[in-house]
Amino acid sequence: MNHTVERIPEAAARLAELRRQAGRPGSVEITMGVQGDLDALRRAADAGVGRALVRPWSSGRHTIDGLRRFANEVLADATALTVAQAGS
Repeated sequence: MNHTVERIPEAAARLAELRRQAGRPGSVEITMGVQGDLDALRRAADAGVGRALVRPWSSGRHTIDGLRRFANEVLADATALTVAQAGS
């Protein structure tokens, strides 16, 4: 699916309902590409995104600096985020 983070809760709820109607146990798991900053990761977690794909650099020559910035400014706080239950 090609959704914005704002559309995730509605789409996840629809998938959860289809699973329920089909008698399939379990939960909806969502992976989504997001920007590599804490606010973007927080919005994704609040929407039910359990796995975020990030690219915290803008070009090849900025890769190492981007990874350092991500590790120093984002990663420690991001690991503490609580993911909302998708589809509920």
